[in-house]
Amino acid sequence: MMLSAALLLLSKPVFQAPPPPVRGRDPWVFRCVLDKRPRMVVFALSEQGLWCAYDAQTLSFYKCWQGNVRLTGSVYDTSHGPQPTVQGTEYLRGFDEDNWQVFVGGKGVAAEPRFGGYWMHDGRATLLYHLILPDGRNIQVRETPEFSRPEELFSDDQIEDFVLEKSDLCLWRSFQVVECPEDVQIALRVGFKGTSRKLVEMMEREDPDKQEGWLVLSSTRPGNNLLLFFKPKSEVR
Repeated sequence: MMLSAALLLLSKPVFQAPPPPVRGRDPWVFRCVLDKRPRMVVFALSEQGLWCAYDAQTLSFYKCWQGNVRLTGSVYDTSHGPQPTVQGTEYLRGFDEDNWQVFVGGKGVAAEPRFGGYWMHDGRATLLYHLILPDGRNIQVRETPEFSRPEELFSDDQIEDFVLEKSDLCLWRSFQVVECPEDVQIALRVGFKGTSRKLVEMMEREDPDKQEGWLVLSSTRPGNNLLLFFKPKSEVR
């Protein structure tokens, strides 16, 4: 019952994100070279030290961690050579390639991914992705990452049903495709290795061994939500 109940609950359109938390810094979203990777977008999601980062070149999720970012380099402290690096405990890592699949009329096509920046609104930040189809059509996908806790999302009974604890950390990834044509379906590869629990509206081709699957967006399912839960780790390196 537990997982099926979660899927039924999250498929309801009444699902609402919690209020934005207190952020970890100001500005809490910024671009930089991170871990020697150029064109990264970094989110200081919460004052509890939960961060995540995305690669703007590949439109891919890089990682989620608890800790900080060591901001060093000529832009930050006038030092030459060093660049910003992740500091802390890693919870989740994404994929460097093969992140997006696009189908037109049921057949896979080669779409060109382009980063459209990010949009600050209502205390949140939304990433803008563009997938350019071979016929020239531009499909826009939006992703909003957020930090939350089970008690901000569910009742006590639901927390028990989903085998969660109030001390759990939650990375909430919310997706929306804008005016998707009826003949187009988009699939995004996501991983959940290292999580204690996941709740998702729609996932296809899930591989329990690799702990990954594909989130689906289309004209009939323009939105999709993925909630990833982690057990707090007592020590942050």
